[in-house]
Amino acid sequence: MSSTIQDLNNAVKLFRTYPKSYEDLEFLSHFLCQFETIGRYLSNYSLQHRFKIIDSFSLQAFIAGEIIFRKGDPSSYYYFVLEGTIEAFNEERDGAIKHVGTITFGKPLGEIGILRNQPRSLTCIAKTNGLYLILTSEQFLSLLASHMFTTLDQKIKFIESYFPNVKRLTTVQKQRIAYAMGSFTCSRGQIISTPKDFTQHLYFISEGELIVILSSDKTQKTMTLKLTPGNLIGEECVFFSQCLKYNISVSSEYSQIYTLQKQDLYLLLPPETLEIWKQNFKAKDHSRKQFIYNLTQAPVISTHMSKTFSHFKLASSYASKRLDTIQKRNEKTTNSIDIEVKSHLINKTLKKYSPAAIMSQGKLVLKKHSSACRLTGFISKNVIRIRDHLMD
Repeated sequence: MSSTIQDLNNAVKLFRTYPKSYEDLEFLSHFLCQFETIGRYLSNYSLQHRFKIIDSFSLQAFIAGEIIFRKGDPSSYYYFVLEGTIEAFNEERDGAIKHVGTITFGKPLGEIGILRNQPRSLTCIAKTNGLYLILTSEQFLSLLASHMFTTLDQKIKFIESYFPNVKRLTTVQKQRIAYAMGSFTCSRGQIISTPKDFTQHLYFISEGELIVILSSDKTQKTMTLKLTPGNLIGEECVFFSQCLKYNISVSSEYSQIYTLQKQDLYLLLPPETLEIWKQNFKAKDHSRKQFIYNLTQAPVISTHMSKTFSHFKLASSYASKRLDTIQKRNEKTTNSIDIEVKSHLINKTLKKYSPAAIMSQGKLVLKKHSSACRLTGFISKNVIRIRDHLMD
């Protein structure tokens, strides 16, 4: 904590320094990039462009009780809080005032109104004395907004596609959720979750694939489940105050993960959305426990293979019928033998009717058919010539 305070003090001193040296700008760039809220945008620009952004910031103080802006005011400035606390309120039409959030150290303020060219949607009042960095709306749009536009739109599309019960939310509410969402990328093999860890974030898979490793302590067997875009990680921590339960890692070459802090989830999202996620996790957790239990049971293969194959929704009607035919044959011929022999026969049958095997069988049939045609007489002289030539 002391090193953070020291860095903050140095940063405040350097923001007040004009002109700034290369070393000053380099330090301030590193300082700001530590904050996820602004660092994820600064990192998309070259070092020289970052220096230009930093040099354009002006440092200002605010005092407790000061009104930063009111609902309906023009969106004239972008703020980045370096010290102190600012409270956000929504003024209802009936005159009621509702507290909707707190902006503290390392948090931005006022960017949504500028990005959407809309007046302020909230009233913000300083709770304590503090400091913030300011960019005018023109500076913000010309220096910092290009990547924000793209990222914000991507997140809003993700919210509309995967968040339950958000249709009734306004565009501004979706924008607030999107802006509160963090983002990070990871590569194959990177671990996202390990048992007994704890997190205050909910993770959403945006791109790529992850895998959940389920293991049985009794039999040392494991099972792998795939997670695709839209899946959540960390519900047990955020909703039930429990430690993480499963080993989850990245299986694709590249994956992008969105994050939302617990406090933002409860502040920005409808209770119905959170309740659906809670119920979904309970069902998901029950299924995973059942899989782990099945790993300890000897008849698990037999039980699995006794199901009809036609429940595979992605299979064509022909493939479903073929799989069911194979299943019925296996049931007739392997009911009285042990599991290992049964599994071997099933694999052998599946291999026999695999696409590659069917194609190769088709080639053999064509060859036989071609030979038969070659031996039969045809009236056509051209065919006779071709036959005689082939026979020679």
